[in-house]
Amino acid sequence: MGYYRNAACRFGAYLSIRNAIVVWVDVVRKKNIGSIVCLYGGLSGAIGLTIAPLSQPHHWWWLPFLLDWGCLPGLLAMVIYVIYEVFPPT
Repeated sequence: MGYYRNAACRFGAYLSIRNAIVVWVDVVRKKNIGSIVCLYGGLSGAIGLTIAPLSQPHHWWWLPFLLDWGCLPGLLAMVIYVIYEVFPPT
């Protein structure tokens, strides 16, 4: 039973690592290999921490949203980019 509960954490970690690789290849190596999967890595990681059989991970449900590039960091970068496009610095 613990394996299935941990599957959500594993899937979230897989998507978060995939998002990080896509961003790294796109920004550093200047190659377009695909797109990031928004919110799924953070959401499945949060679900996995919430249903974990231990009591301590329940308090860290918000952490996958900060660590996954497709969640808060990517959305924040997008908002900053749009603001600079609409209101360019003079």
